[in-house]
Amino acid sequence: MSKRTLRDSFNIFEPRALPGAIPQMIMCPTFGFGVFFAGLYGTTLGYTHAGLFYTISAVSMIIIRMISKHFMDTVPAIKTMTGAVACGILCCLMLLAAPYGEPVFLASGIFYGLATGISLPLNQSVAVKNTPPERWGAANALFLLANDIGIGFASVIWGVINDSFGFQTSIVCVIVCLIASYASAWIVYPARDKRWRH
Repeated sequence: MSKRTLRDSFNIFEPRALPGAIPQMIMCPTFGFGVFFAGLYGTTLGYTHAGLFYTISAVSMIIIRMISKHFMDTVPAIKTMTGAVACGILCCLMLLAAPYGEPVFLASGIFYGLATGISLPLNQSVAVKNTPPERWGAANALFLLANDIGIGFASVIWGVINDSFGFQTSIVCVIVCLIASYASAWIVYPARDKRWRH
């Protein structure tokens, strides 16, 4: 393979998008657990309407996406990320308390939807605006690859942990991923996105 071909192969990804891609990849195991295992968790708890978790989270996600234009470009990125991570942790705490009642389990879907609906466009925005316009396609390619790696890798890991230690251990690990994602945002976000105030 020639040097030009090798360079062109790597050119389909934009490394300047990493400040948005890295926190998202670390946060994606949260979404992986929700997508693949939240319903199964509810079913194992004996809840007959466990699938409503997904409906509730989808509605929550749609609503926050519709109103996010009012704050996504005006509130500092790290502040918005704080809200997303807080919603994710609250969702996990409610899932840990889910054995006490189906309403708690279903209500956790609200915060799952909020965490997803805030963090995805936020980190994609950080990834893209950190790159020149002619590289936005490559920036999106890297961001989506990181997203897929995070969700896909996590689905395997959570399956092993669920079988070996139980769902609640997985949920605690999800909280660790959320905290790690938040810490990584403080490390890799560009300086302008880490300003607490404009």
